[in-house]
Amino acid sequence: MATVTNVQDQTSQGVVDFVSTIVAKVPAFILAVLVFGAAILIARIVKAWAQRSILKSGSNEGAMSIVGKTAYIGTIVIGLTVALKILEIDISFIVAAMGFGLGFAMKDILENYFSGVLILVQKPFTVGDIIKAGDYVGKVEEIEARATFIRVFDGQRVIIPNSSMISGPVINYSAFPERRVNIDFSVSYDVNLQKVAELVTKLLKSNPKIMQEPAPWVSIGAFGDSNVDLVAHFWVDRSQANWLKLSTDVKRLIKETFEANNITWSYPVVTLNVNRHDSEDLYTVMDKTIPGSDKPPQEMIIPTNIETSSESGMHVEPVAGNDNMSAQG
Repeated sequence: MATVTNVQDQTSQGVVDFVSTIVAKVPAFILAVLVFGAAILIARIVKAWAQRSILKSGSNEGAMSIVGKTAYIGTIVIGLTVALKILEIDISFIVAAMGFGLGFAMKDILENYFSGVLILVQKPFTVGDIIKAGDYVGKVEEIEARATFIRVFDGQRVIIPNSSMISGPVINYSAFPERRVNIDFSVSYDVNLQKVAELVTKLLKSNPKIMQEPAPWVSIGAFGDSNVDLVAHFWVDRSQANWLKLSTDVKRLIKETFEANNITWSYPVVTLNVNRHDSEDLYTVMDKTIPGSDKPPQEMIIPTNIETSSESGMHVEPVAGNDNMSAQG
């Protein structure tokens, strides 16, 4: 009987202690709730203030959104920490464990987030700019915390992680109002290069959409196997003309100018050395034989006494005696 009485007394005492603890914690609990509620209210105020400050600084809506969310979440976290401290709850271990786990789980997300913040702060490009990132060229439509949205010229939308935009090279075609356009073309070796350069330069200077300072000019790019490569350079003010359309117009005008001045374009030239005794085997391989005969048709055999052929554009001459020929065309 005494044992039962002791158990009852211990149970009663435990209940009393538990209730006393709860009652003692009520003021702290109420205070913690008030602190957390105040933190939510302050977070909204801080978010609105941060967004107004960003807009006044001239930043875009993407920067406003990121900074506003960061300020809001940061204030909430501070308020929650203070509330848990009031309740005498040790959160150091919980924070350490969560930080360690989230560090691995959210590595890419955090990397993209902070990269987005850097983009919005440093402004290497902004919404509306034409940029090249990796293999994609297009117009920046939106910059978010995680990624940048680009609309490429074929109408598709490309989403590029912000970490790639920070770590990799990005070309901003809208950074400056002027842009230099380079047009490659080739002429044959028998053309007067000085005359070609003067004609093209005159054409460029007569176009009102092309900037005259810096002055347009023509340079020699390279000497090819059968042609001389030239490059026409000129600058365009993008606010005054569409550089892509202007480039197409200039190419058409260069072709018309060459035709009007009898300037020939270059064509590939191939040199073929043929031994007369092996010509029959050559045409047999080319499947040019007469049906039912092992001999090639007479018109397919290149005679050694022919020097030029205006119809085919081929030049034939003996090489190392009468048994070999050299053909160019």
